[in-house]
Amino acid sequence: MRIAMISDIHANVEAFKTVIEHMKDQRVDEVIFLGDLVMNGPYPKEVLAMMSDLAPIVWVKGNTDNWFEEIDEDFIPVNEREEYICSLYQYAKERLTKDEIQMVLSKTEKQLIEVEGLKILCAHGSHKSISEPIGIMTPQGNIEQLIKEVEADILLCGHTHLPYYVSFNGKKIINGGAVSLSLDGDASASYGIIEISQKSTSYINHKLDYNLEKVMSCAKSNDFPYVDMYIKRLKEAK
Repeated sequence: MRIAMISDIHANVEAFKTVIEHMKDQRVDEVIFLGDLVMNGPYPKEVLAMMSDLAPIVWVKGNTDNWFEEIDEDFIPVNEREEYICSLYQYAKERLTKDEIQMVLSKTEKQLIEVEGLKILCAHGSHKSISEPIGIMTPQGNIEQLIKEVEADILLCGHTHLPYYVSFNGKKIINGGAVSLSLDGDASASYGIIEISQKSTSYINHKLDYNLEKVMSCAKSNDFPYVDMYIKRLKEAK
């Protein structure tokens, strides 16, 4: 079975479209989505509809999806970061219905599935927290401890916007990077494909160019908040 794992779409339709088309060419059987769908990008409504049509076998929510629960009309920002987050929340909230917001919030923070006898734990951050990063920034000793703690053969995660793969004592941690707003210096869309059979498991990470100019133009025309910062992050990928 060939399974695509995608994460951190961040309301970027053009990047998401490119990934979907590539998945079709790769003859993917199923899709796993690891959260951060509708915040911090100009197309929240569109990406939600596309994800619903995709019907992934796993759909967990990310930390930015959870802002719908953490922020309300009485929320008062106390610093610049909170003002930034609040503006992203307001942008997405104004473009989604209450039912659509509830759909995002209804997703679990982690999900365990079994494929070809392998247990796969899917989470946005880690098995412990929706916002705990796992990746190249994690000390090796911590990775080894994490792998011991995870009651699964494979842990799939996102959140860091950096591709990552490690295997230890027969277990694996895989992070496919970010469809949008990568942080590895490469502005292309990133996702991964896991191929699982009774005999072996393999993984390939894909980086795909997409219509970046169209996303930036849409952000400007739609008065996306902090648009200059957003465009800079898209282009520089850091």
